[in-house]
Amino acid sequence: MASVNVDDTLIEWSAGAEARVAWFASSARGRRGSCRRCGSALFCRDEGDAHVSVAAGALDNPVAVFVKDHIYTADKGDWYELPDDGLPRHRGDRPQLKGENS
Repeated sequence: MASVNVDDTLIEWSAGAEARVAWFASSARGRRGSCRRCGSALFCRDEGDAHVSVAAGALDNPVAVFVKDHIYTADKGDWYELPDDGLPRHRGDRPQLKGENS
């Protein structure tokens, strides 16, 4: 799944859109948001983070985003080939960089 980390303060909801998202606890510190109508995965947020991971396919075009790194590569399906793009690969979540918000 391709997702984009977005600062909470930059998210703008269309009228009534926020009420159409169902949030549930997916772990001890994380929550996921999905569409109440179709069940599509839309968001992921960890407790205390200043950003939300948004499913890239849920954004209006153009998104003007680019791939920064590959995460959870240890969990990828054996049928999925990672591109030879020279970007960093992390077996789990990407490490937080010094000075970066959570």
